[in-house]
Amino acid sequence: MKNKLFLLTLGLIVASIPFGFGDIRTTSAQTSCVITSFVSGAPNNSVTSGSSTVLSWNASGCNYVTLSGGSLTDLSPRVPSGYTTIGPITTNATYTLVGYGANATSSPATITITMANDVITTPATNVGSNTVRLNGIILNASDIFTAYFNLGTSTNFDRTTVPQGLAPVNNFPFSDTVNVLPNTTYYYQAVVRIGQTLYKGSILSFTTPKADTGIVYAGNGTSSTTTGGTTTTSTTSSTTSNATKTTGAVNGTQSTTATSPVSVTISNQSDKINIGDIGEYTVTYANNSGKKLSNVMLSIVFPLGFEVQQTTVGTVVNPSTVTVDIKTLAVGETGSVYMQVLVGKTVSTNTTLVTNATLEYAYPNGTHDSTVAYVINHANRPNVLAGLTLGSGFFPTTIFGWLLTIIIILAIVLIARRIAKAKNAGHGGGHH
Repeated sequence: MKNKLFLLTLGLIVASIPFGFGDIRTTSAQTSCVITSFVSGAPNNSVTSGSSTVLSWNASGCNYVTLSGGSLTDLSPRVPSGYTTIGPITTNATYTLVGYGANATSSPATITITMANDVITTPATNVGSNTVRLNGIILNASDIFTAYFNLGTSTNFDRTTVPQGLAPVNNFPFSDTVNVLPNTTYYYQAVVRIGQTLYKGSILSFTTPKADTGIVYAGNGTSSTTTGGTTTTSTTSSTTSNATKTTGAVNGTQSTTATSPVSVTISNQSDKINIGDIGEYTVTYANNSGKKLSNVMLSIVFPLGFEVQQTTVGTVVNPSTVTVDIKTLAVGETGSVYMQVLVGKTVSTNTTLVTNATLEYAYPNGTHDSTVAYVINHANRPNVLAGLTLGSGFFPTTIFGWLLTIIIILAIVLIARRIAKAKNAGHGGGHH
């Protein structure tokens, strides 16, 4: 009786599986297997860095299809007509769909998802009473571009900086030192023009100090970006100028007009992070200027929603900011800071997340300068059902997903039967 009930339950479960799984198990001969459609939900197959999109498909005369490419790790067979969500997407990637029938294999169908140009406005540095350094980053630039900043005492902006012509490169920081008035709040925005199209970053602000500070800042310095453990550095001229230009990249190798002798880098394990995870970040710095530096201060600012759990040195001044008062750096001296950071529930999963480390210092002649490094991340909200490979929607879209679903259902049935049996045995024991 028990075995009959088990087989009956299994039969009901298999019978309830949608037609897609039945198609995969079909062994009748097909004379053709054709991919009739394979599309993405992204306009022009282009997404911004860190976004997701849906791939959907239909196949005729096929028992199942396979989908590969990009960051996909589930390569198991899928139903002939279905869809899946891919992302967060951080690089250009080609996805390939192939259908399989009993006696036929389709021609491969492909979709290439490309990265849209993404511009990020980053915090201003060297904020003096008369000059300031504006900073921005361009991601995934696939063509020659022009970069500049909108600036003004309101978000309407009443001026722009001198445009800088730069060659295509990924994750490229650019900056410009401009003249400002003391004791004034300014708003600014990084802008990139590619062809006739403008890409704009968010609007940030800063307030200049009073004119009697006596601090003299150098011109543009060095900044670097890190993505997935690979650091690229962009250096601008160290001479003070209202519009100092940066040389662009050639074949992915960035050439610059000068090299800063004071360096700072920031890195973590991976571009991708999950909400609720603890991220590990390391900042390193070095003084190769040949001169002793004073008034050295390191600031690490994480994106909104990050919460610093611990740091090897320095002070956590608010949940997402660490400052380290280094004071002096001798010639050739180096140092590092290791931090563990909680990726909070409020962290955005739809934007590029930038963490910046700024090293500020003064030379023996009293001139102040700074060096900035960035690390780029994209957050993902983990799916609690991801381990079941259930695919998109309520029903699984792969054989493996269905098998796991059946096993789980059977396990629940068996556990329920054991509980019921135990209860019956308990009631039975109470009779005499």
